[in-house]
Amino acid sequence: MQTAGPLYRNIYQQLSPLGESASQQAYWLLEAVLDISLMDVVLDKAVKLPPEKEARLQQSVERLLQHEPLQYVLGETSFYGYSFLVTPAVLIPRPETEELVHRIVERHKAQGQLNILDVCTGSGCIALTLAKELPAGKIWATDISPEALAVAEQNRQRLEVEAQFVEADALKHPFPLTAPDVVVSNPPYVRQSEARQMQPNVLSFEPHLALFVPDEDALLFYRAIAGEAAKKLKPGGWLYFEINEAYAEEVASLMRELDFEHVQVLPDMQGKMRMAEGIKPARA
Repeated sequence: MQTAGPLYRNIYQQLSPLGESASQQAYWLLEAVLDISLMDVVLDKAVKLPPEKEARLQQSVERLLQHEPLQYVLGETSFYGYSFLVTPAVLIPRPETEELVHRIVERHKAQGQLNILDVCTGSGCIALTLAKELPAGKIWATDISPEALAVAEQNRQRLEVEAQFVEADALKHPFPLTAPDVVVSNPPYVRQSEARQMQPNVLSFEPHLALFVPDEDALLFYRAIAGEAAKKLKPGGWLYFEINEAYAEEVASLMRELDFEHVQVLPDMQGKMRMAEGIKPARA
């Protein structure tokens, strides 16, 4: 039987080529595989290490050393307090997306039944969190990738909520419902020229289909989704976007050109302009 302290130090030493993140990743890995807490390591608690878990630990270390994201190695991640399955078919949810979801929840939680559409849903983290937090709402979500929708459906079952998933190309297909109260989207928004600045764990493993847009038309998803929202949203309905801070004002201008009112771009907790919102006019 081993103890937690030496086991942690062994994993940490193996992960040391990863630099500053090695310590945290070692803790997370031990917690996920062996249910070992930081306090267990401090107290050097006795640990059972069956052969199958020892093998999983070693395989996980090897994958991490290839810069594969920990969330893919573990197969899950936390978002807004819920556990979501993630695979390389979907993006790993980011904290700024949680902030966008929180804004929607706080604004609409007192409204009762809402029809909500999430475009480019990926893992379903936005749609399904809204289903949990706004239980009176009816949720639809679309994505072009059948592999992503399969992950989203697994997450729907995992969270035990109702949501309708539809395979659709946001650039070509109309919304699958008329008169939604809320449309939200975290579409691809990373310019291809920005790829050289990205970390290898993102560039080599996360789905490029969900990440990149051409430099010469970085707003193509916003243009298509906002244009459809301008037609389909219920009068007085809200449109929400996660955005690239590099063209925050361009997204806002696009929404104003489509006659959305009260358009504003908003900072995340890092002070970066990462959200945009607006209301479809209530007038006919």
